[in-house]
Amino acid sequence: MNVSDLEKKNRNLLEQLQSQQDMFIQTNNYLADIKKELELSLKEISILNAELENQVLERTKELDYANQELKTLLYRTSHDFRSPVASLKGLLNIIQPFSSDPTFNFAIQNSFEMIRRQENLFQNLRNIHLIKDGHSNNERTNFQELINKVLQKLSSSYLNIKQKTKIIYLENHEFKTDDSLIEIILFNILENAYIFSDGSEILVSLDCNNEEILLKVEDQGEGIPDAVHKNIYEMFFRGSVNSKGNGLGLYVAKTAVTKLKGTINCFPSENNGTIFEIKLPNKKTGI
Repeated sequence: MNVSDLEKKNRNLLEQLQSQQDMFIQTNNYLADIKKELELSLKEISILNAELENQVLERTKELDYANQELKTLLYRTSHDFRSPVASLKGLLNIIQPFSSDPTFNFAIQNSFEMIRRQENLFQNLRNIHLIKDGHSNNERTNFQELINKVLQKLSSSYLNIKQKTKIIYLENHEFKTDDSLIEIILFNILENAYIFSDGSEILVSLDCNNEEILLKVEDQGEGIPDAVHKNIYEMFFRGSVNSKGNGLGLYVAKTAVTKLKGTINCFPSENNGTIFEIKLPNKKTGI
């Protein structure tokens, strides 16, 4: 190979090296541009995240304020409206013995029924406030005493509910939960069962073990149509023309069950009535 060939070969190598260097410079410039674009995009995303966080914080403050206002409204409504209703009830009790007019007495009895419904509404509003704003306690629960206590309260409005309620206690282990919430659940489920059972028997069964309690309440009423099953736990929902309540009972029961991290479901019974099945964790086990 002569000198001329070597020079030619060197020139080719230099051209290749120059071409590779130019390509490297272009690639490096391209990557630098991409880096700048990424940095700009990250900066824009950071600004957007900060704006979103501020919006979320502001919205959270608004929701907290609205929730607090709602809690205050529930509390004030359930307490402040009780006084005039109690006064009216007292006046009716005074007037009633002095009247012998059947029509007048019929009007008084209707007034007492309206007052009872209002008192029930106030109690449900108060219970909603207590459930949502309170803290769950953990105490040993005596279900027999609780059920008797609830039936005693209900008997002031439903005279024969004690006689119509049959209670079956199965396994009975030590059980710890929040008694006040259990009382709210029992009251609303039993009242609902009695109203729709048309005076027929109500069957209550409790099966308790170390992990959970299974509570079933079965009535022999008209049943719950499939079309409204998904709505029965909604606030103010009344799924039957025979409903005499305010549409809060099952909502309150469901809210209390949820607070206790339990579940509530309903099924048709063999006699066309309804079975409510409630499962609650036993806090004794630390669940």
